[in-house]
Amino acid sequence: MAGNGDDVINLTGLEETITLSAQNATITVINSTISENVAVDDPDDLWDGGGGIYNEGTLHLKNTLIANNTNGDCYNTWGTISTNLNNFIGDGSCNPTFSGDPKLGPLADNGGPTFQRGITRPQGTHCDIGAFEAFPKICQLYGVNDKQLNNSQLFTINADQIQALGELHPQLDIEALDIHPHTDELYAASGDDTAQPGYLYLVDKNTGQLTTIGNIVDDGTLGNRPIDYDYREVDALSFRADGSLWGWAQN
Repeated sequence: MAGNGDDVINLTGLEETITLSAQNATITVINSTISENVAVDDPDDLWDGGGGIYNEGTLHLKNTLIANNTNGDCYNTWGTISTNLNNFIGDGSCNPTFSGDPKLGPLADNGGPTFQRGITRPQGTHCDIGAFEAFPKICQLYGVNDKQLNNSQLFTINADQIQALGELHPQLDIEALDIHPHTDELYAASGDDTAQPGYLYLVDKNTGQLTTIGNIVDDGTLGNRPIDYDYREVDALSFRADGSLWGWAQN
């Protein structure tokens, strides 16, 4: 790619080197990623480098990631970098703000034509470096509120907002919640102030709907002990790292 008065914004440049070969050429590169490009050595030794950017003109470079290019990421022996703001250049050439290994993955189909994957920019106060805009992860908390004796209302906490999750579950006495560490599924268990004590439910995280998984069987014994010691009030659930589910119950 040769530039003379061009602007490059949100570019994902793979196998495409930006070259300013004329001394009066000017190009602006913003929010772009340039990686895995190759610059062939000149046999006359006029230039040797610049797999990502080769500049003999005037370059305005902002918020751009240049890395993993053959024969150097940025070559600027006779050029001028008039703007050099918040850039990540892997080999440290052209005096960037950041350098090192950006840990770029190979170009792949991630749901969009470029690294951006269709995410609008910016997601925060400013765009992320390069052509990729990270989508912020939401820390979602789940809870349950006992209304009166055994009416249960699930709710979510996101930032400073508390919202009901689905409808009230009358007389179910939901006492325990936990999330599976591998599947991200939400589970709930009931206490004993209900006609369905010691039940395990799968919770729909969008609607709050409960699907019965199973329950502690009232067979007259628990661990060869009489029914008086049948612990069916489940007060807590906890998944271990291996995905096995543990519970705390009392009678």
